[in-house]
Formats: sequence, C-alpha cells, structure tokens
Amino acid sequence: MKDDSAESSEPQASIMADPLSVKIMGSFDELATVAEEWDSFVERSGSDIYFVTDWLEAWWTYYGKNRTLRCFLIRKNGATVAALPFFIQTIVFGPLRLKVARFVGADFTIPVFFPPIAKSHEIEVLAYVFRYLFSTERCDCVSLTPLSGASLLTAAAREISAGNRGYQLTRDDSAISHTRFLLPDDFNDYLKNLPKQARSNFRRDMRRLSACCKLENRALRGSEVPLYFDKFIKLHQEQWTNSGKLGHFGDWPDSVAFNRDVVQRLARKDQARLYILVGDGELLSIQYSFVLGDRCYWRLPARRPDPEYEKLGLGRIGLIKMLESLIDEGVRLVEAGPGHYDYKMTYGGEEFALRRLIVARSSMFARRKTQLFLLWSDLINLIYYRIWFLRIAPKIGFFKFPLWRTWIRTRL
Repeated sequence: MKDDSAESSEPQASIMADPLSVKIMGSFDELATVAEEWDSFVERSGSDIYFVTDWLEAWWTYYGKNRTLRCFLIRKNGATVAALPFFIQTIVFGPLRLKVARFVGADFTIPVFFPPIAKSHEIEVLAYVFRYLFSTERCDCVSLTPLSGASLLTAAAREISAGNRGYQLTRDDSAISHTRFLLPDDFNDYLKNLPKQARSNFRRDMRRLSACCKLENRALRGSEVPLYFDKFIKLHQEQWTNSGKLGHFGDWPDSVAFNRDVVQRLARKDQARLYILVGDGELLSIQYSFVLGDRCYWRLPARRPDPEYEKLGLGRIGLIKMLESLIDEGVRLVEAGPGHYDYKMTYGGEEFALRRLIVARSSMFARRKTQLFLLWSDLINLIYYRIWFLRIAPKIGFFKFPLWRTWIRTRL
C-alpha cells in the first residue's frame, strides 16, 4: 500500500564544509532539482542502481513511513564527489529509543551497497556525514549495512572511528557473502574460463534441451519489461509454491507493488531487463535484472517448475544465457545478490564479504543503547528468523504470512 505521509522535515538547504560544498535535501521534490547530476554521478562512480533517484523514490513510496529523509550531494572544487541518501528513524525497544541513520533502501529489498563516492574521497566525505548525523541530527548510531566487501567504505569507517573520540565502531563483521561476475568481452572467452566440468555440463544440457524443443533466448528491455513483468511474478511464485514456500513476493511486504513501480520507472530509462528463455513458444525461464552503464544487477530468477526440465539443468542454462546476452550488450560486471550459492561459484561467480558496519556516537548512553539494541536484534533474528521461519515453519507448512516487519526493520 502506498503511503505519502513519510516524514520530510526540511534541513538546511546547503552547508559549506571547507573544502567540501554540501547540499542536504529532505524531500524528493528537492532531490528532483539535482536528479540529473545525482544519477550521472552514481553511474560514473561505478555505484549501484539502488542509488539512482528513481529507485530511491520508489522505495520511499512504500517503505518511507515514519522515516526522515536526508540526502547528501557533496561537491569539491565544483566536481561531484558523493551522492549519499540516508533515512533516519527511531526504533523503540522496551523503555529505550534508538535513533538510527541508514542508507535509503537498506531494508525490505535485499540490496548490496557500493555507495557512490569518488575514489580517494571516502574518508573526508564519510567524516562529514558522520559529523552531521551525530551532531546535528543527534543520531545514536549510523549503519552502512549491507556494504559490499569490494567497497572502500569499510576501511574509511574504521580509520575515522579509530581517529575520532566522538564515534565508535560498534559492529564490524560479515554474516554472509555476496556474489559478483566479472565478464569478458566475448562469450566464448567466458566459457573457456569455466572449469572443464562446468563447461561440459552446460554444453550437454544445451544439446538435450535443444533436442526437446526449439529454443529462443531474448532480452526484453524498454516498454516490453512492464508489459511482461506479471508473467515473471507468476512464474516465480509457481516455482516457489511448488517447493512449499512463498517466494520473494510472498515473503517481503509490498514487494509486488514496489517491484512493479520500480520496473515502470527504470524501464522508461532503458535500465530494466527481463532475459527470457522460450521453448516451442512456452516460457521456460526468466531472469529479472537492471542495467546501469556496464553493470547488471541480477535481482531474481524464475523457471518452469517441471521435474523433466529440472533434469535438463534449466536453472543453469537460464543463468548462462543471460550472461551471454549481457556480454553482447557490453556489460562487464554482474552483481548477483547476497548469499552463498554453489552454482553461482561454479559458473564464474566470485564471492565477497557482505559487511555489517555500525558506528555509534561514543557517549556512554548512546553506545550502551546501541549495544543493547544489537543484542535484542540478534535475539529476534535467532528466535524468529533462524529457528521459527527457517526451521519450524517449513516443517509444519506454516507459510501464510510475509516476513515480520519488526524483524526487517531491526536488522541493522
């Protein structure tokens, strides 16, 4: 359900922090005035689709309620060096209230963040943002989670915290990994770089599948993507229902509406993709992705839940045929999302740590509140998610409700 009542109190429009020039925005109307500069920098800096203004506004429409927007556009000597969107929320746990700042989009939509900061400017930019969020907004802590292990921001946060008595790095660890594919210029080179057994399996699967039906591999883009997107949702849900689970669109609150919205917005800029595999006119698999510059963000796969097709390696074929299309399009990096998956590693993926990084204001009260909150959050994660959701609910067939919003919001 859409909600337009999210907080958007107005901060000071711009601040000079010599030698940085900082514009701080508290609404999407303000952000729209610099959208071209913001989005251009996000792409140019090698950052993520999750930081472009259309993605941010779509996320805010569905998940911004009771949260305050603070977007930092930072320039140095007239050149853009950072475009960082944060939200601030107060979480109540027992008698305590914790004021937290996080990246917009950090929850509800399973991102991996490589924040848009110009190389070699990480420390001065992050130091300014910390000063503002801790001193002006009086936040108790700032979370940079979930941060790609390939980002230099972890080292910057460590250095700032070590050299400033006002902040303390309260959590710096990695519970899971995420996967990236580095793609060559030619698909044949991609195949040559695979392990011999993986290459052999793919060629065998392609021969067997091609013998069963006439295959067609297509990349849908532009206006085709919104028109086809409900077919993807249907196929994805059929696949997971067949295995006794809700799937992404059943697990995550408002995810159908959010994804339709973001697909509509980004399809207009030719940044949304569906890579489809069709056999004898029947839909066999779809890969849901976004493309920004020479980078792809692979969101979700879906395939026909047919045991006969499973034997033919339909999941592997769908992935590799998508990679073939991406190589032809000039994409050189694929962000394949959080979690460890053996098949991604077998077919060319490289794993990086997915960092959990939380910096607290080092006053005794703020630090203790943050530590207590993290213990509470870990307990909720253990009891609700790891024990109930992952172990007990599947055994008793209790998959009727989306993930608990309190659990989602407290995973810092």
